[in-house]
Amino acid sequence: GAAGGKAILFKEFGKLDSFDVEVDQVDPEKFIEAVVAISPTFGGINIEDVKAPECFYIEKEVQKRCNIPIMHDDQHGTAIVAGGAILNSLELINKNIEDIKVIVSGCGAAGFTCAKYFVELGVKKENLIALDIAGVVHKTRKDLGDNPDVYLNE
Repeated sequence: GAAGGKAILFKEFGKLDSFDVEVDQVDPEKFIEAVVAISPTFGGINIEDVKAPECFYIEKEVQKRCNIPIMHDDQHGTAIVAGGAILNSLELINKNIEDIKVIVSGCGAAGFTCAKYFVELGVKKENLIALDIAGVVHKTRKDLGDNPDVYLNE
């Protein structure tokens, strides 16, 4: 599976030993407790296949409670690859990142973090539109909860 493939990548490119640990838990608090409880065994934890919006809370909480690197691969792994693709493409066509317009179609764990990373790389917020199943992700949406981190556009 994907986790086994990532273990090979960690070994080949980072000289790190890794293995897959399955946590069969859908309750975010219990999932967090399980990850925190096993964390002293590891030098870092790569969380995989946790859906939005729970993934944002879970990653933040696990990072707060552990003293090792914690990463949610669905978010950050995808954002790093997509960000690299944008930067390489811009180099090929000789454009500046602050001059482009970006649309992110699908704003779950990966799409949302990609959009945030694109802004960190230099895409102007006003030039980025992120869409999910209900439309544009923006502050006037009532279905996104009260977390200010989820709003990409005014």
